[in-house]
Amino acid sequence: MGLFDKIKNIANKITGNAAKVEIVMNTNLYRNTNVPVTVNVSVKDVGITLDKIYVKLAAVEHVKVIHNEVVNGNSVTKEKVDTRFIHEFTFDFSGAQHLDANKNYSWVENVFLPEGVQPSYNVYPREVRWQIIAGLQMSGNDPDSGWKDIFVN
Repeated sequence: MGLFDKIKNIANKITGNAAKVEIVMNTNLYRNTNVPVTVNVSVKDVGITLDKIYVKLAAVEHVKVIHNEVVNGNSVTKEKVDTRFIHEFTFDFSGAQHLDANKNYSWVENVFLPEGVQPSYNVYPREVRWQIIAGLQMSGNDPDSGWKDIFVN
């Protein structure tokens, strides 16, 4: 590996730009059903060594709470949103390996959400929003797909 490649490798580790990660799937999921998810990885101009490829699904609950306050003698209504993770699942798609520069790779695995998890829900003042992300666990800043909204029935 030449000096220029070493510099690019360091920059990619810092920025997470070593590869482009993409999720391909039906974004309408049913609980208690295997759902195929494809993770596509396009490695940039320097090969990478990773610990694993993973997919994470998370349900986040948002609850709007309205309360009154007295500010300077006036009654003011304020809205606050409480947010918390209520479900989180991680699926390993691949173990440790080296991916060559300028190549495309693809993995397909099933994800499964059990019947008892909270489905997507949006009735004021409560909302449950599901999201999915795929990532490469590796040294430095992990490249990932970014969180994508999904709907869980």
